[in-house]
Amino acid sequence: MRILRGVANRQSRNSVGQNSAVLVFCFLFTWIGVCQSGKSMFLAMDSIQLAAPRIQIDSILFKDSALVTLNSGVEGSVMRYSTNGSEVSEKSMLYQRPLSLSATAHLKIRTFHPEYQSSEVREQFIYKIQNDISGANIRVFPDPNENYEGDGSKTLVDNLRGTVNFRNGKRWLGFQVSEINIDLELSEATTVEKVVLGTLLDQGSWIFLPDSIKISSSGSSVGTLKLVNSGRANNKKVDFVEIPIQKGSYKKLNITIVPLREIPDWHPGKGTMPWVFLDEVLIE
Repeated sequence: MRILRGVANRQSRNSVGQNSAVLVFCFLFTWIGVCQSGKSMFLAMDSIQLAAPRIQIDSILFKDSALVTLNSGVEGSVMRYSTNGSEVSEKSMLYQRPLSLSATAHLKIRTFHPEYQSSEVREQFIYKIQNDISGANIRVFPDPNENYEGDGSKTLVDNLRGTVNFRNGKRWLGFQVSEINIDLELSEATTVEKVVLGTLLDQGSWIFLPDSIKISSSGSSVGTLKLVNSGRANNKKVDFVEIPIQKGSYKKLNITIVPLREIPDWHPGKGTMPWVFLDEVLIE
């Protein structure tokens, strides 16, 4: 055990220690103690929560397969996971080697250790491209902000995802408007039952998920989605939003995206218009 002592406010040579402040850090193998003025408070190791595991994916949007590597960084820990969005427990699948995924997955991962509290769940959607619509005609209006205009509207059908570092590269279209409309015309009529939007959530940069999304075809609504949690605090992440639609054969689809009317009161930017960032449109 190493003890560090600091002495402050010495008023005279004869009053050493009378007005001194002593800070003691005690490091033990199974206990962490913080001692001050002869009193100690202890934090048991089993009350410490593990950090969520790190996820490395070669591509979260893929045509054939994706390789997922997990790392906890804590000796003696194990990682367990699910690929269908189900909750992760100590009975879930054990991670032993990199995962090769050949289908769309809703990955959830958690770290466990006998001496610590299990970590929070980390999750990630990983999508297999069901229909390559890179040749589709696509129009976006209004135009994205000039600082975040990517490669124009084709950015949304290039089968490439952006990263949380949205200021670098040309993967994102950024909007600070009251409504975004996307007209999508496929090269041929295609059976569709779901539209998926690639989005960014970075509330520290005033980027929020939309409030609602509507899909229409030939002037008739075929699907709507209200995002009930878009105004709540959440971690930064690259995400997908799924909008179920009436299953049918479609050649033209219109996507109307309505952002939150204003940033919520809990945020430093409260009352101002949030940003919406998009990088991909998929159909399934």
